[in-house]
Amino acid sequence: MMKIFVIALAQLVSMASSAQNKRISNQKSPLAKHFHINGDVKNVPGVERIYLTFPEGKDSAAVVNGTFKFDGKLFVAGLADLQLKFKGKPLNKTINVSQEHLTLFLSEGNNTILVEPGDSFNQAKVTDSKWHKAYQSYEASLIEMYRRAGSANKEYWEATRAVNVSRLKKLKPIVDSLRKEEEEFVCNYIRNHGNSPVSLYAVGSFGRPIINAYDIENAYNLLSPELKLSVEGQRYKKRIADKKRFDVGKMLPGFAQPDSSGKMISLSDFKGKYVFIDLWASWCGPCRTQTPYVKGAAAEFKGKNFVVLAVSLDGSRQAWLKAIRDDDAQGMIHVGDMKDRKNAVALQYDIHAIPANFLIDPTGLVIARDLHELELQEQLQTIFKPTGK
Repeated sequence: MMKIFVIALAQLVSMASSAQNKRISNQKSPLAKHFHINGDVKNVPGVERIYLTFPEGKDSAAVVNGTFKFDGKLFVAGLADLQLKFKGKPLNKTINVSQEHLTLFLSEGNNTILVEPGDSFNQAKVTDSKWHKAYQSYEASLIEMYRRAGSANKEYWEATRAVNVSRLKKLKPIVDSLRKEEEEFVCNYIRNHGNSPVSLYAVGSFGRPIINAYDIENAYNLLSPELKLSVEGQRYKKRIADKKRFDVGKMLPGFAQPDSSGKMISLSDFKGKYVFIDLWASWCGPCRTQTPYVKGAAAEFKGKNFVVLAVSLDGSRQAWLKAIRDDDAQGMIHVGDMKDRKNAVALQYDIHAIPANFLIDPTGLVIARDLHELELQEQLQTIFKPTGK
């Protein structure tokens, strides 16, 4: 549950902060629906205020005699987070799983929250919520699937970090099968509940931006027309369209960024070569985990019309250069404008999460993207395989 909560809450805060103005306009829409939250936290001493983050924005409410309430509008039911603020203490702004947070699938109409004696806030009972029980049922099924896959995923992650190639090759078919099982589960759920806002949540959590994230298009296409027109539905539609702009079979537009000496390096400098464009950052753990595999490919295919162009999303030049040294990654071409997540290449290519990468052919055509672990090496072995007699 912890992994799912952190992902969902991170998505929620991002949505509320980045598109709040757009969603406020939706509250004026005749399709916007009223919601009410009535809460009882008498059994949690010292609470003075409750903070709410939900798909349409943010709000807060005072706790009076151990109770609180919210009244507002939302376009479609969705995941919400309620956080406690205690008297005399600052609000904890760290996104984490704690007793100060409660995850609620906020629905139109009434949503009643009760903390019973001996329970913490994150154990509160939610009643009268139209969709919360359906959300809990969906999550329970997903958690059970993750539990069964946990051992194999852990082994795969450990083998990835250790660059244990033989173990990775044995585990990959197992992990791929488990991922396919999750894909089938999510799509079947949406197929059977196409008009449920829980299905809209399922598309988002299914396509979360992590290594080997799934293509959400198949799941999105199963949603009802109403949900596709929702704010989140439109966001997923744009995400799908953005990905297709730079997908396999499309020409990748050029760019130029400075290297560590300040010299401008252009993608066009490598015209006529196969180029692996790797977007990463020193602060990105999964990116650093992939570095040995990228280094290995760069070394194996050095001198074979292949280069690695690593684009950093760092904001600190010092951290960037230290990571290159620490990872012994000097054999690749490194560039970066030090604008952190607003790196011009990331914005140009609509990159919302890293690691992300593209493999282009000598003409600039994308022939693969988002390759991880041994996948880059396997692609290059196919391209540069010896010609048989």
